Amino acid sequence: MLSRIWLTAMFFMFASVSQLSVALDSPCNTSPTQGFEARSLTVTEGADAQPKNGYYQLYIPTELPSGAAPLLVIVDDGVSALSASDAVHLENAAEARKYIIAYPQRHEAWDTGDNTADVDYIRAVVADVESNHCIDKRRIYSAAYVGGGAMIARLACDAADIFAAMTFSESDSVGDYGHCLDPVGAVEEGATATPLVLSRAASTSHYDEPLNTQSLDFMAANPRAASVTSSGRVEFEWLLVGNPGNAADISSGYGAVDHTFLIAKYEVTNAQYAQFLNAKAVSDTLNLYSVTMSAGVGGITRSGVPGSYSYSAMPGRENKPVNWVSYYDVLRFTNWMHNGQGEGDTETGAYTLEGGLAVPFNAETVQRNADARVFLPTEDEWYKSAYHNAKGLKETDYFLYPFRSDEVSSCSPPPGGENHANCAQAVGDVADKGSYPESIGPYGTFDQGGNVWEWSVGLVAGVLPVMRGGGYDVTGPDSLASSWRDQWAASGEFSFTGFRVAAPATADAPAATPKPVAKSSSGGGSFSPLFLLMVLLLLVFGRRPDSTL
Repeated sequence: MLSRIWLTAMFFMFASVSQLSVALDSPCNTSPTQGFEARSLTVTEGADAQPKNGYYQLYIPTELPSGAAPLLVIVDDGVSALSASDAVHLENAAEARKYIIAYPQRHEAWDTGDNTADVDYIRAVVADVESNHCIDKRRIYSAAYVGGGAMIARLACDAADIFAAMTFSESDSVGDYGHCLDPVGAVEEGATATPLVLSRAASTSHYDEPLNTQSLDFMAANPRAASVTSSGRVEFEWLLVGNPGNAADISSGYGAVDHTFLIAKYEVTNAQYAQFLNAKAVSDTLNLYSVTMSAGVGGITRSGVPGSYSYSAMPGRENKPVNWVSYYDVLRFTNWMHNGQGEGDTETGAYTLEGGLAVPFNAETVQRNADARVFLPTEDEWYKSAYHNAKGLKETDYFLYPFRSDEVSSCSPPPGGENHANCAQAVGDVADKGSYPESIGPYGTFDQGGNVWEWSVGLVAGVLPVMRGGGYDVTGPDSLASSWRDQWAASGEFSFTGFRVAAPATADAPAATPKPVAKSSSGGGSFSPLFLLMVLLLLVFGRRPDSTL
């Protein structure tokens, strides 16, 4: 019964794998083998380095799409054979969502003690599959059923480098290695004691009911991410923002979102933006690069002449958030991601930008397209991911500060403590992404308070996008609060401004349309004549020459 429940759950675990366009396929040739295949291995395992024989069963669905496929490794108690009924469920799930399944088999129970033999064996199984099939190395998962929880825990300790996520039943014993599993519940928090995304799903007595569907979808949407891959591809580590249909924060009117979506765990970095520039700014007719990026607290240099420009993240600043980017630069970055990077277009995709100029002709009416696959979060999406009380940790629905706290955040150098951030010149510079490991947002984000203000989609007076979260600069901890929002000219580029991206949880997730903004401004006041004069000057001059801010 339990095995069938888990197999059904696996179907949902990969519900968004084939749909997520942000998962970048690696070009390789896929073996024409289809259906079940039995494979034998001779593996040198464990501390005694003795060769041992093993075998596993593999299921390859028909008509796999081109590119790399995800791999699911099923771990049971090590003794039970793959039954005919289990095989049917595995086959149906794999066929529906086009992922490959490996079923390692032992003639004895898994050794979950100090001997690494069985970990070595599972590593060898994964390597063997990779040598014969086109596998997305960022989407290798493991799931336990029929008493496989202890082996999952062991893999979490000793094979976290190859698995992007694991899941097991909360009724399973996790043995001596349970400390490698996050006891809090990483699905809601997005944080674990290991690099893995872990889900401890609740048991159920219903055969056809998926276990914790939201958490399994979340795992499927979370590839193992690097800032920039060896092939020069930009990737993000995604976090699921669930609880669709939540109410707005009664204190501000923001935060209501009617759909599930993904938010990037970190702000976009200099290394990632430099890849974008190298792909799309060899002439830079759209002013995607600002010369201030190479000075002060910037992080990207440019060399060459128009037509052959090249860009590099400055040594030691690769993982700092990119700054000196305008609102239009950000929209073009998301279009490029939407269109598959490389030569992908910057003027169409998530947003349609008309005119071919740095400031598009339709600047005042740009909205997210319905099929957007990577995009800038709306203000409501950004607000929810930063302040929403996702786990019911207190009576009210929202926190006042973006680190699951109602207490005023502290501005301090990293690593700080809980509810600490890079603000009020505590560092005097932007900090590397994730430098405050104990300051985590309600959905698992880092740095939604401090470091750099983040652009979001929500135009004031048609031309003033909203920024939230506060930055490293002179603004104090109050600027991190949910009550504080700011607006600047869309063409402006500032040392204290960066961004993070979002994506639909599945291909059919509804795309949100930014609603008109007629709510309180920074600190809740109205626009003063001086503020409007500043806005006019920014619209005229656009860029900010002072690189010390």
